[in-house]
Amino acid sequence: MAPTLGRVLVPTWQVHGGVDPADQVLMVTWAEMGTEPVARHTIEAADLRATLAEMRDAMAGATQRLTALRVTDLPWHAAPPPANGRAGIALPVMTDARVAQALGAAGWLLDTTEAAQAAWQADRSLDAHSAETRAAVLRELAAVARETLVQASYAGIRSMPLAR
Repeated sequence: MAPTLGRVLVPTWQVHGGVDPADQVLMVTWAEMGTEPVARHTIEAADLRATLAEMRDAMAGATQRLTALRVTDLPWHAAPPPANGRAGIALPVMTDARVAQALGAAGWLLDTTEAAQAAWQADRSLDAHSAETRAAVLRELAAVARETLVQASYAGIRSMPLAR
């Protein structure tokens, strides 16, 4: 991986074999992909603890704003984030547990806000002001989740043995 040069390795995997899992083999292929270069100081400046605190604060603020609108079906209360940060995501084995947890939580929050946005858009019982206010809160929260994904990725890159 050379994110500072704009090159990363991306895994793809395929399952080969029969229907029975015992007869199947997983083949992982790594492909080099071009990306926008990221300055080394940007990667080194990633502060996972501060980023997670910002995400928690944003969730608390969104909860207050939506509660003030009398929203009772807060999407992040319906299903808590996965306890294991690796749930549903493929990460290298050497990934720091805190990074995996942050990526899992941010991904969960992003998925949750997008699902809520789709559900609330389909709700025709809302007036235009309420619908737009809810959507604005979810857009802001989704932006925080995306930034958390970015910062956690930088922290993960920094923690990799190859990045030193």
